[in-house]
Amino acid sequence: MGRLFWKVFAGFWLAMALAAGVAALAVYSASVEDETTFDGEGGHAVALYANRWVGEYLARYGAVLTHGGPVALRNILQESAERQRSDDKDRFRPTMLVVNAQGEDILGRPVPADSLRQARRRIARLSSHQDDDDKHHAVAMRRQARGVEYVQTPEAGAWWLFMPRTEATERRRPPRPWWRELSPINAGLLALSFSFLFSGALAWYLARPIRALRDGFRAVASGRLDTRVAAKIGPRRDELADLGADFDKTTARLESLINAQKQLLHDVSHELRSPLARLQAATGLLEQSPERAPALITRIEQETSRLDALVGEILTLSRLDEQRDTRPDTPFDLNDLLADLVQDAQFEAQAGNKFVTLSGDIDGDVTGDPVLIQRACENLVRNAIRYSPEGQTVAISVSAEPVTGPGRSGREICISVADHGPGLAEHELQAVIEPFKRGSETSQDGFGLGLAIARRAIEIHGGALQLQNRTDGSGLVATLRWPD
Repeated sequence: MGRLFWKVFAGFWLAMALAAGVAALAVYSASVEDETTFDGEGGHAVALYANRWVGEYLARYGAVLTHGGPVALRNILQESAERQRSDDKDRFRPTMLVVNAQGEDILGRPVPADSLRQARRRIARLSSHQDDDDKHHAVAMRRQARGVEYVQTPEAGAWWLFMPRTEATERRRPPRPWWRELSPINAGLLALSFSFLFSGALAWYLARPIRALRDGFRAVASGRLDTRVAAKIGPRRDELADLGADFDKTTARLESLINAQKQLLHDVSHELRSPLARLQAATGLLEQSPERAPALITRIEQETSRLDALVGEILTLSRLDEQRDTRPDTPFDLNDLLADLVQDAQFEAQAGNKFVTLSGDIDGDVTGDPVLIQRACENLVRNAIRYSPEGQTVAISVSAEPVTGPGRSGREICISVADHGPGLAEHELQAVIEPFKRGSETSQDGFGLGLAIARRAIEIHGGALQLQNRTDGSGLVATLRWPD
């Protein structure tokens, strides 16, 4: 599972958690919310604190009153009052009053008339829903309306426990957090709004790169191979960003191949035009001057051989392009291959009083395609022999260099061919390895495909062809490198 999966998972999980959290907040806010400004029946201002905590608090002291009587509750309240005085005086603590049927508090504290009236009215409203038998029995009775605990025992009589809301306590009350002021409906709407915004942002985050990829594919389908989408996707780090990068690599590769094919077609047409023109001229002269037939036939044979060689080179280059994505792994003895190559090259070079030498060797077999390696080396050696002056030596060296670096191991095979020719201008070192490209100081007898074939052959092996002038300016060094 990739990074995009975890982004989607975390996004939906966060959205659900956010919605659940806001819903829970709404329920909690509703459960701890004080009474509204009016009690709902007479339009009287609410003078009682009423929430879940207040209900639990009143129920606890109501149980003490029921089972221990007024004396026990009075002692507990006095101890609690003393502890509160010794604690932080600035802390907000609403006062709990315990009032008997005569309207007197158990500790003799003043009783707000509005609060007592509302407490009795709530208990009376609650009692009106009870059976008459339950209302007049002579045993202990406890009832709880919102914000009021009612206790009645045969010994102690009737008592109302409640917490009055007065101006003094409200002034000491700390500001309530905004989320405590939300009603359940508003809290639900807030949850829906958060979920809507978050889901919209997540959908936009996922749809934006997909839309960019869709537009990119449409552009490529219409022929615009220079289309790139990574910049539109932005600096993301997930599978969609990787897909955008792969899309750009693919379109860049397609653009390169199409441009290369166009250039190749143009170059092939140009190269074929000259020998075909000479063939056409020779046949025309043969028709006009039959007496010159031997010389003209020889010329026709030369041009035909040149065309055959050119077509063969082009076919070889095309086959190498088809094999670019296939890495050969046949083991072979490179030392024997180079020894045979040097023997054949020396035979060709002796006609021009030139020499070919080989230095170095490789331990064990190397992996690759021996035919392609031999073809690449032959092209380099023949070029070196062609451009080396008479009496000079073409030096071939082979070595294996260890590959170092994080995550890398094995060895790299290196074959260098050094000549004593005119060399190349610096701006031509990369240009001449392209098809049909020649150096300004080189002979025009060839087709400009030898180095291109050598480059493609070594690239199939994951390697590269490097050209550089000798440090003393006396020639060119061509080097083939590929990992074994």
